[in-house]
Amino acid sequence: MKSTVIAVFAVSILVAVSATAQAPRFNRETPRAGQPVVVDSRTGLMWQGCARGQSGDTCGGTSAASGWQAAVSYCEGLDWAGHTDWRLPSSDELRGIVDRNHEKPAIDTAVFPGTESRWFWTSSVYTSNPAIAWGVFFHNGSASLVDRKIQFLARCVRGK
Repeated sequence: MKSTVIAVFAVSILVAVSATAQAPRFNRETPRAGQPVVVDSRTGLMWQGCARGQSGDTCGGTSAASGWQAAVSYCEGLDWAGHTDWRLPSSDELRGIVDRNHEKPAIDTAVFPGTESRWFWTSSVYTSNPAIAWGVFFHNGSASLVDRKIQFLARCVRGK
């Protein structure tokens, strides 16, 4: 009797692990025409499916670079996919969508199409010098502190 219970328990664990392993982390949806979003099942965050200046299923158009304050203002004023509570992501959040299995850009382009191998702003300001903030380079996924006046791209996030 003991061996039967152990075997059933082992099979149950295997089934649970297999089901979890097959679930995709990112789910791309288009709740409003031309304004896709990406839901991250791991973090619960919803990402703007295209970078600032782009739209549509393939994120066509020209991405728009700006200084840090303009990127913050853009996200805070964004009405995308029926939501108005967008914000510029923190450094940890933006680095969380970097995919080091990809390069040039270091992101899954099936989920985030049209992403350029360029720098993107984060909301994380350097506490010792508020004139600089963290940026993430989607060419290879690296991050660095930079002057907030430099022109980078923006991708907004909501949730949490």
